[in-house]
Amino acid sequence: MSFYSSIVTYYDQIFPLSEQEATFTRLLVEEHGCQTMLDIGCGSGALAYAMTPYMQHIEAFDYDQAMVDKAISLRSHPVIHFRQGDMRCLTEMYRPANYDLVTCYGNTLVHLPQEEALAVLPQVYGLLVEGGVFACQILNYEHIFAENITELPLIERPSLRFERWYELVSPQEVLFHSRLTLTDMADPLDNVIPLYPLNKDELATGLEQAGFTHLQWYGNFGGDVYHGAHLPLIVTARK
Repeated sequence: MSFYSSIVTYYDQIFPLSEQEATFTRLLVEEHGCQTMLDIGCGSGALAYAMTPYMQHIEAFDYDQAMVDKAISLRSHPVIHFRQGDMRCLTEMYRPANYDLVTCYGNTLVHLPQEEALAVLPQVYGLLVEGGVFACQILNYEHIFAENITELPLIERPSLRFERWYELVSPQEVLFHSRLTLTDMADPLDNVIPLYPLNKDELATGLEQAGFTHLQWYGNFGGDVYHGAHLPLIVTARK
């Protein structure tokens, strides 16, 4: 069982869609007049569902089938089409020049080795209409390595506790450890998955080589300008 399949029942409790994330995305939609959207790594579909009042059509996919099943069961909507998919195969899954907005949040991109992750960017570029927008959020690995950050913020809810920590193997690989403890569970659920960090300059170069322009960097979904000393790293870029 994959990490995400193992926590799918509790995913919305652990990672609820934040108001800031939804507002950040809605403001992009309004600013650029977006009507069509693709959400890469959609999880349980909360972001896609939140954008339904503003969109004519939304495609959303996740690599984990259990997550897709949850999204369909909780958030089916006439505007949204959920499916299982692999972000390495975007051009096989979707029509070119068909989306006003493509989102990839939740540190999704760094689940792929660096070379494969950077190869996703020209595919995203090809799926966007002229003037379309790509919004991507990962973690700020330059800050994490510079400060030797291994403990990530604890997530506590009334019925669960979700601990997260990093094992900094090398600048090219991080092991993401997690422990989910439920009030009615005898033993905690432990997981470990590899992640493959990208830093800001590597991501910027990849976006520019793919053809993107107008790169704007943020330190959180509240829209604060990137200054380096924060965990989130968010970029928007235009075709």
